[in-house]
Amino acid sequence: HGLRIGGGLVTTQACGDPGDSTERAFDDAKDKVRRYVRDGRTLTLLDRHGRTLMVLRRVVPQARRT
Repeated sequence: HGLRIGGGLVTTQACGDPGDSTERAFDDAKDKVRRYVRDGRTLTLLDRHGRTLMVLRRVVPQARRT
């Protein structure tokens, strides 16, 4: 099995930091990913030397209370 990371959504409007720096970091890291480790809701992206490029955590929003 593999991991496919497609092009992210890019806005034409500048978000300003931290949005811009997060988008840039993800874009830079995705081209260097050679392996990944999935542990529950955490996905760690690794380079060819096994160094961590980025750690992504799935966030499950709480249901809205009415």
